[in-house]
Amino acid sequence: MGDLLRDDYTIREVTPPTGYDKLTEEIKIGAQDFGTDKSVSREVVNKKTVSEQDITFKKVDPNGKEIPGAQLKIYKGDHVDQEEAPVADWTSETDTSKVIKLSPGTYTLTEANAPAGYQYVEDITFTVGANGTVALVKKGAEDTVQAAGSILTITDKEDNSPKAITFSKVNLGGTEIAGAQIKIFKGNKAQGQAVESWTSEANQSKAINLEPGTLHLP
Repeated sequence: MGDLLRDDYTIREVTPPTGYDKLTEEIKIGAQDFGTDKSVSREVVNKKTVSEQDITFKKVDPNGKEIPGAQLKIYKGDHVDQEEAPVADWTSETDTSKVIKLSPGTYTLTEANAPAGYQYVEDITFTVGANGTVALVKKGAEDTVQAAGSILTITDKEDNSPKAITFSKVNLGGTEIAGAQIKIFKGNKAQGQAVESWTSEANQSKAINLEPGTLHLP
């Protein structure tokens, strides 16, 4: 600025350049700031406007169908800090994607609870670009995660690990009784070798670990 009287001035930004934040502080110029040519030089730096982007999250089964029951949280940064509040927290729903507004940066998604019948996924670190593009940074070696445009898709694996099932042989009064010889077969018929067999005992249930599937108890 030149051709000004030696005096005190205040510079205030009224309208910022397109795509930049408006200055929040005024720039003060005093009479002592003027040079011999009655000019003053000041550098004004505007920060680029950081706008939130719509990011879509999909939690699907191996057939691509969106599944309910996954409790998911997103934290700012490249790891989960339980002392910090998540920037997003939700439970997946049937046939429904989740759209969340996120500013450009790095985030980590963690699964607090897996859908019934599916395995947990390890923490997923990803970035959001200024144009809303999602890029995958880190995932579990055995997990299937895909980033495409502004969509992050997590494909769950079915949990086929054995589950504890309790059997109880009782009389009409509900008392567990002894002496019943019991066998369980794989499939819908009593054929082949039994996967489990035992004799019931008085006042005692029987807990057995069984893999998911169809079983037959004749």
